[in-house]
Amino acid sequence: MKLAYAARSSVAYALRHLPAPVARFLRSCVERIAFARATPFSELPPVFHYWSNKYLRPRFEAFGFASPEDFFFQRMREETQNLGRPLRCLSLASGRCASEMGLIQRFVDSGLPVPRFVCLELNGLLLDAARSNARRSLVDSYLQLEAVDVSHVAEGEFGNFDVVLTNQCLHHFLELEHALDLVYTSLHPGGLLLVSDVIGRNGHQLWPEALQEVQGFWDRMPVRLRKDRTRGGSSRKYIDYDHSNVGFEGIRAQEILAALIERFEFEYCFPYGGIIMPFIERRFGWNFDVQSESDLELIDQIAKREHELLWSGAIKPTQLLASLRKERATGVTTDFPYPPSACVRHL
Repeated sequence: MKLAYAARSSVAYALRHLPAPVARFLRSCVERIAFARATPFSELPPVFHYWSNKYLRPRFEAFGFASPEDFFFQRMREETQNLGRPLRCLSLASGRCASEMGLIQRFVDSGLPVPRFVCLELNGLLLDAARSNARRSLVDSYLQLEAVDVSHVAEGEFGNFDVVLTNQCLHHFLELEHALDLVYTSLHPGGLLLVSDVIGRNGHQLWPEALQEVQGFWDRMPVRLRKDRTRGGSSRKYIDYDHSNVGFEGIRAQEILAALIERFEFEYCFPYGGIIMPFIERRFGWNFDVQSESDLELIDQIAKREHELLWSGAIKPTQLLASLRKERATGVTTDFPYPPSACVRHL
């Protein structure tokens, strides 16, 4: 772990001193290696699912869906029923296409016209895995896989689409404006944009007001919960690590929401997150034991405090699940007390 962090530190130092084109190429190489490499901690830890099922899922179920994946399916099913034909869909930075294949399978099982996906992905190794999985799942005929860098894709290059899916990918785009302009021009006038993404501070860092809250809980945590799986070791003070220092992770996350508002109209909007994520994500979440009452009590305390802070406007949300259109919708469906524009954290 310490060796890996030392290597990251060396790359981060080099990136600060290299010419921009060379630095971008190096970031791209790091990104490809990181996402092609599976580790025992690549998946989200059990404590994340404890939190999401207890605190996030009830919010979603009040609006007829259970998870981000289910939200995508429900919105796409409505579009299919409205159009009366299979949807033509574009997916950006689709990775191994697990989400796309899951959606296709749900349409197959439902008996509805099955959507076709054009999937754009930079990492050829991930696309190879997607091809293999698609063949095994018998859904390969519904997927067109393209090994391309989205930043180099011309607007309209792959045609017009009924739906564009951006699932946890916008926060990886250095050329964010180009990616969203590509989305805009790739959608039919009445087309649907589906988004699940990180909209917090760049590099998944915390804004000062959120960091203060996190540190307050951190001070009460036992040493065993402070093990840092990114940097190695543990620290008495929470280290607000910048994950964008070597790759593209969260590189322009804080600008995503404003860029979406500038180009699209929100239809559904479910912001969440703020101070809970550092405790339940991969960096520290694997330290928590979901069989431990004291561990879960701490998560409950953080989750309840986060709700108070978000609903009072004291902190801004760091995660977003939404559907948007190019044209104004009848209104925004949400349970959040503020409009999307009020969720932007201005510098």
